[in-house]
Amino acid sequence: MDTGGAKDKAFLKEPKLFVLDSGSHKPEETDAERFRKAAPKSAHKPVAVGRAQITAIPTAVYNVSLSSVSLAVHEDSGAWNTGIAGKVWPSAHVLSEYFEWRFLENASSALDLPRTVLELGSGTGLSGMCLAKIFNSIDHRSAAPPTVMITDLEEAVPLMERNIMENFRDGDWVVPVARALCWGDEDDCRAVSTELVDSRNTIASARADATLAANDIDLIFGSDVVYWPHLFDLLIETLVAMASLRTEVILACRQRELSKEIAFWSKLGKYFHLSPILEWSRYWSEYKNEGFFLLRINKREVPLETDYSDEFEAMLLMWSTVDD
Repeated sequence: MDTGGAKDKAFLKEPKLFVLDSGSHKPEETDAERFRKAAPKSAHKPVAVGRAQITAIPTAVYNVSLSSVSLAVHEDSGAWNTGIAGKVWPSAHVLSEYFEWRFLENASSALDLPRTVLELGSGTGLSGMCLAKIFNSIDHRSAAPPTVMITDLEEAVPLMERNIMENFRDGDWVVPVARALCWGDEDDCRAVSTELVDSRNTIASARADATLAANDIDLIFGSDVVYWPHLFDLLIETLVAMASLRTEVILACRQRELSKEIAFWSKLGKYFHLSPILEWSRYWSEYKNEGFFLLRINKREVPLETDYSDEFEAMLLMWSTVDD
């Protein structure tokens, strides 16, 4: 499927979802355990991750073409036990197109790129892989490569690794890495943060630039991660833990049930400033009307005293006024 043309809306179709159990949770369960149980029961045990095993498991191939890059994305055809993570979701396309516009048209050199990049809830890894491909298209002579890390539950890591193997070569300047990160799991968050900070300091050493050596992740992003209401708090906890005051966070989500989703944005506003991405005209001329949100969020120096912020509702009111 070619999704590169502006008129091609095939990617707007929702992926087929798995039905999740809605049983009650035991009080002694941790948040991370509850998160893992949100996956289908068949997904509790990850498949083998050796190269031979990965390439032998059947998939459905989903071809994605942007103006400058193309990928063959392998989706779960039922054998990978990844649940909803094994499908390409619509906002991943929107975010990929934004990255292409932003970094290919506005980044003058590799020195303008974020050094450490983290994707949450990557699923197949489409957005993170597109970003790495875009980075590889930029003049990067003598520059140290950024680190692009795509993450999801442990069960989804083998499929992400399969997609990385199929779309990148060992000699590429930037090759994404796939890691397990369960929202709300302190050990997962610490491991991912440590690896990214270590890579940032390696880049700083390679550039002989001490100002780059900091405990910050430059860019965190996610697409269609605002989906299950019982995971909203875990996602917010993870964003608060992983982002610093200097981290740029971008979330692309499609509106499905605003009455439920508004709780996430309102609670997120306690810890982050929310603002629409104004500079990309294609969002306003096309994707906003398709029900997509594309927001930049930045961490507050001090959380609000109240548990909720009205920034998101104010944005909705502003947009409705403009539309009228």
